[in-house]
Amino acid sequence: MLNFITFTQLGSDMTVYLQRAFCLLAFLFIICSGSAQQQAITVTSPGGRIMLTLLLSPEGVPCYEVNFRERSIIRKSALGVVIDGDPESVKGYSLFKTPVTKIIQETYNPPYGQFSESVNFYNEAEVIFVQRSGKGRAFHLQIRVYS
Repeated sequence: MLNFITFTQLGSDMTVYLQRAFCLLAFLFIICSGSAQQQAITVTSPGGRIMLTLLLSPEGVPCYEVNFRERSIIRKSALGVVIDGDPESVKGYSLFKTPVTKIIQETYNPPYGQFSESVNFYNEAEVIFVQRSGKGRAFHLQIRVYS
C-alpha cells in the first residue's frame, strides 16, 4: 500500500498537492512507457512495484507479462481470448488506437470489515484490439494494476 507523506505543519493543502503531483507523475509514466513501442503497452502500479506489459506476438496474438520489483513473475503468455469458439479468433490482431489511461484514487465505506474507510487506488489502461484478417472482430480490454 502506498503511504503519502503528510506535513502537519503545512496543513492538508500541502498533502493534497503532493497527492495530485504524484498522480500526475504516475500518469505521465504510463503514457511515456506505453508510447515508447507501438505494439506494447505497460501499466505500472501506483507504488511502482508491479508492472504489467501487454504486447502482440508477430502473429498478432495478444500476450501479457507481469514483473514484480523488476523480476518476472509471469513470463510472456497469450491472453487466450477465443471468440464464439472459433480457434482463428486468437490471432491476427493489432492495436486500434492509443490506449486510454486513467489513475483512479477513491475512498469508499465497506459495509463490513475491520476498517470504516478503504482506498481504491490503481492505474488503468483500456486497449482496443481489432483483427486484421478473418472476420474483423474487435474487443476492448481493461487492464487495472493495483499497489
